[in-house]
Amino acid sequence: MPPPETLIDSPATAPLRRLPLATALGLVLAVAVAGCGGGRRPISGSALFTAHCQTCHSISGTSTPTQQGGDLRNLHLPRVELLQLTAEMPPIRGRMSARETSAVVSYLQEMERR
Repeated sequence: MPPPETLIDSPATAPLRRLPLATALGLVLAVAVAGCGGGRRPISGSALFTAHCQTCHSISGTSTPTQQGGDLRNLHLPRVELLQLTAEMPPIRGRMSARETSAVVSYLQEMERR
């Protein structure tokens, strides 16, 4: 293998030497940032609660006889227990990802603080 100094001055690297430093750094940064985030969209715990939980539960602070699951606003359970209970609910079991279940629990905890 040639010594490192000859690699720097090789004809293959000549186009890179012509690039201004700011442009080169900008290209490196753009490539690095392009992979960040994994293309994930934010998940709405509120929308998921409405779609999957609201048939049986409310979060208004008062229970109604027509809702078999009752009100969840003053449940006051640790997050780990809420995650487990949420994942086990019949309409959700096997249909929501861990990320979606976490979003619902975060929403419930947010509503609890209000």
